[in-house]
Amino acid sequence: MSLKIKQAIGTLLQTFHLRAIKNFKFSFDPYGNNTRSVRDMVFHMHSPRILQTNQNCSMKVNVMSDKSEPRIDITFVDGHKVLFKTENLTTLDILQRLKTFNAEKDPKKDENAAEAVAATKKGKIARKK
Repeated sequence: MSLKIKQAIGTLLQTFHLRAIKNFKFSFDPYGNNTRSVRDMVFHMHSPRILQTNQNCSMKVNVMSDKSEPRIDITFVDGHKVLFKTENLTTLDILQRLKTFNAEKDPKKDENAAEAVAATKKGKIARKK
């Protein structure tokens, strides 16, 4: 993995959260081809900083020996499900797509937007004085 890709993954993980995610299910055959991305996702999602963002999020890892393709099943708190078939995806691709889904379903996104608007209004009022 190149240095630029590692930096991009690190940048994405700095702001990543699990607030909108109810559970993960990682499935892969460790002896199969192209399992690197799903194994990297297991590693990144189990980091303490990420886990602290939603302690109710459950993660299950199924290690299989049946030559099945690697996949990540994700269930969001609103009941929607997403399936990533990761055989031909990189870790960066998965994180970017997951972050997009996560941002759309974030239960606190309206609160964060309201706080940002309030902060900019306060900043404008302070400058006018």
